Amino acid sequence: MSGTQAVGNSMTFSAVALVFVLLRCTSRIFFVGRVLKEDMLICVAMLWSFGFSSSIEVERQNGMGDHISNVSPERLERMLQGFYASVIVYNLGLAFAKCSISCQFLSLFKERKYRISAWFLIAFFAAYDLVTLMVSIFSCTPVRYYWNRSLPGGGCIRFETWWFFSASFCIVSDFVLCILPLPMLKSLHIPRKQKYSLLAVFAVGGFVCIVAILRLHAVYVISSSPDPTYGNVAAAYWSSIELNTGIICASLPTIRPIIAKIFPTWLGSAPHRVAQRQSSIP
Repeated sequence: MSGTQAVGNSMTFSAVALVFVLLRCTSRIFFVGRVLKEDMLICVAMLWSFGFSSSIEVERQNGMGDHISNVSPERLERMLQGFYASVIVYNLGLAFAKCSISCQFLSLFKERKYRISAWFLIAFFAAYDLVTLMVSIFSCTPVRYYWNRSLPGGGCIRFETWWFFSASFCIVSDFVLCILPLPMLKSLHIPRKQKYSLLAVFAVGGFVCIVAILRLHAVYVISSSPDPTYGNVAAAYWSSIELNTGIICASLPTIRPIIAKIFPTWLGSAPHRVAQRQSSIP
């Protein structure tokens, strides 16, 4: 796999995710009459997705996909700067996407115990993501040592340990976000066909879990590779898919009114009824 393929993959998935985000906002404006807080969060996640594509393009221009023996020290430094930026925007994108999904749970479920679970997830993700952001920014001392190892007295954390911990946490949190709403669906007083459609949407989130596992393998490859410029391609490839499929899955439930308008028999509910529920069902 080449650096060009990784960038093309990232731009393609970002474009698809953007379509879903635009459909989401259209659904909110025309069927609900306003944009909700979870929509704003996913729009911010979309901006970080574009930032991720831009950062790996910087990496590609400066040697990602080439063997390190063919990359000059100047290009390697610029590539590592792009890699540094990509780690930060990737984590920010995931953070906003997961907080958006958790906020959707607040809109969807009214029972106190489920709302407490949703608030706990929001607080936990916010705290964890703040820690992740700080570690990503200050993983080397001084910060410039990340891309310039010739600086005297510099040092970095053990990237292998941190990357594995972070990737493993992403997998666990993805499974939690997939599993948590399943028992809650029983408490919703909506038609059975509509419940099944929501269940199918949440089940699609399982694909994000699979992608996160594949990304973990890519992280292992780059952490153990003596050729990081070449080995980083797979990590960039799967990171983009994970981030953008998370945005897509977060947006799927919100475009139900549009689907009901075009295919009213699919969801077992008339478009105007879907619109009436849209303020309480994400």
